[in-house]
Amino acid sequence: MVNQQKIRGSQMTTPKTQAEKDQHKRDRFKALRLPRVQAVVYRHRQLQNLANQSNYKFTEDEAKQVVRLYELMLEEAKEAWLEVDSYNLKKLLTYDQTELD
Repeated sequence: MVNQQKIRGSQMTTPKTQAEKDQHKRDRFKALRLPRVQAVVYRHRQLQNLANQSNYKFTEDEAKQVVRLYELMLEEAKEAWLEVDSYNLKKLLTYDQTELD
């Protein structure tokens, strides 16, 4: 039988199965989800602090612009997450069991 290894640079690698690729994607998601969600929460709190009128002066129109931006970003996030059947936005803070876990 012919050796089915590919040469990449000076390394030889075995082609990955679909299950291995899926497992890698799942592992990357699990590793990146929490830090990225934490970063969003941190930045959200920083922006929310700007709403403190004791410390900052802004117009009603400026406030509406920030709120509108949040609304647009939330809609965009809903579309991105809810179009993917394997993930549910309501379960974002817990891990689902998959065949890869």
